[in-house]
Order: sequence, then structure tokens, then C-alpha cells
Amino acid sequence: MLFKKFENGRAFYQAANGAKYQYDLSNPAERKQYEIDILAQTRDKLSVNPLHFLNQQTGMAGGGILDD
Repeated sequence: MLFKKFENGRAFYQAANGAKYQYDLSNPAERKQYEIDILAQTRDKLSVNPLHFLNQQTGMAGGGILDD
């Protein structure tokens, strides 16, 4: 489950383990946006964040990981 948060005027989604995402892929509208956002998809493919990998394995990942 992802929780919507706001920080420094920016909205994002945070997983229970602290990983931050641009999109909540459980929301059909955001999933469509993610499907056309090549940069967000690339961030996910290239991410070495272990929290993102764990979230993918458990089906809890969002889209467009944000590494702050």
C-alpha cells in the first residue's frame, strides 16, 4: 500500500518501507500516465534501490521511483 505525501510542494507516494514513487500503479489513471512516462520507467529499470526491488517482489511498488 502506498501513501500519498507532500514535501517541498511536491506530491509523491511512499511505501511502508520508505521508498518514494511518482505514481501509484494501483490507480488506473496513474498507471496510464506511467505507461507514457519514459523517464519514470527508465528510473525503475535502472534503480539499484533495494527497497524498490523488495517492493516489486511483494507487489507493493509504485512507478517512477524517486531517489532523494
